[in-house]
Amino acid sequence: MKWRTHVFVVLFPVHVNICFSHQCFPNEIQTFLKGKLADSDFTPLLSLEDNSYGKLFHKCLFYCEKDKRCIGVQICKISVTLFQCRTCCEWKKAKGFTFTYSPDCKYVEMKIDFETNLAFNRTAILSSEFDEMHKASNAVDGIKMCFSYNLVASSSRSTQPWLLIQLDAIYSIGKVVVYARNDRYAKEANNIIVYIKDIDVSNVCGGIYQGPTFNSDVIYFMCPSESRGNSVHIQKTTRGQLGFCEIEVYE
Repeated sequence: MKWRTHVFVVLFPVHVNICFSHQCFPNEIQTFLKGKLADSDFTPLLSLEDNSYGKLFHKCLFYCEKDKRCIGVQICKISVTLFQCRTCCEWKKAKGFTFTYSPDCKYVEMKIDFETNLAFNRTAILSSEFDEMHKASNAVDGIKMCFSYNLVASSSRSTQPWLLIQLDAIYSIGKVVVYARNDRYAKEANNIIVYIKDIDVSNVCGGIYQGPTFNSDVIYFMCPSESRGNSVHIQKTTRGQLGFCEIEVYE
């Protein structure tokens, strides 16, 4: 059975220790699901296979402890003698994802902390603006549901259009959250790449996100530990329009 949801199916967050062979991964569990995410809705950080469930479980949790981008683990039984683990994520849909129920797969996601949105009301610049209503500042105004055109930030059609958000200082960035448009133009968020930049340094968060993006989707872009800078650049990798409802940036 498959369904596409706009909210997580979650348990109330509780503090749980996930353990195997006395090796535990302490954290708050936000989501526990029997099944798996669609391949089109996330890019794993790591994919491993082993004929021992226990060894595989231990390897994946060990990896997660070493990488701050790791917010979840998906383990599936591929056959009687083969198991697969995928750690989440380079990028992941947090709203609008597709989930397939399967008794042979389990997905566990940790509680994700959101504190101060560093992008709120900061200077935003588009490579071009579609018109005076679709201004760049709409991407950082704190409005996450855009049911009117004058709430959306959108470029004109061009080759590799971009959005720049200038932060007020240099930060170590942990995640960038993209809120897609709430209309049929949500696809303007397809084919994008997110950079954290300083004067001499540029780091990619989440790799290339190709989509498909649907109405009201929310996408997390997880940043590696070296992502430190004072600006966020979001660029389309193809020709077209670049458009969002809102962008948030967190340490």
